Amino acid sequence: MQMIPFGLMNLTFGKLKKSFCQLLEDFLPSHTLSKELLRIEMQNLSLYGYGIKGFMLSMIETAISVSDRTIDVKGIEK
Repeated sequence: MQMIPFGLMNLTFGKLKKSFCQLLEDFLPSHTLSKELLRIEMQNLSLYGYGIKGFMLSMIETAISVSDRTIDVKGIEK
């Protein structure tokens, strides 16, 4: 298995987070979405641990929460 350098992984997560916040700006400003995602990530850390799986599941949970459960499957797929 090939290891991804820590700096590159942070850059990748940063790009994903930025894209996520841009996609959901109709619901909340980007900086507020970023804070909410971090809050949910920290809440879920004991369930999912560190890594992309926990990050992705936290993004889905955040999208559902900030949209007040109105986001559809196509929105989640993006």
